[in-house]
Amino acid sequence: MKGADVTPVTCILKLRERLTNKTRFPGNRCALMRLQGGDVMDKFEQVMQQMAQMTQEDMMKMIESKKKLCICGGCPTYNECARENKELLYCAVGGSPTCITRENDCICPSCPLTEQMGLKHEYFCTRGSEKEQRGM
Repeated sequence: MKGADVTPVTCILKLRERLTNKTRFPGNRCALMRLQGGDVMDKFEQVMQQMAQMTQEDMMKMIESKKKLCICGGCPTYNECARENKELLYCAVGGSPTCITRENDCICPSCPLTEQMGLKHEYFCTRGSEKEQRGM
């Protein structure tokens, strides 16, 4: 995208296209664009934009680095089944496939990844990833 072509509408359309079709567009000009109504693209949308530009190998490396910061294992909702299956990073990969079926309490808001990735939701282990909960 050339500088003159960067508008809030083109940024929104390109971001949606990239997230749904996994297409790429060069540069990061849209990251700080103001959207219609004056809202700034939030941190999670920026993270999603950056991830869409990564190779599969880089994506796996990033996921492994995020797992090191993940505090799911210390949550009251986390259980032995999840521990045995090494389930972590529900905020990114989605809910527990079979282990966690009941919500006890949630420590997601205190996780360093919440601020780092711009997460707004919680109970990712039962309700799905941030992307799923946003309906993206």
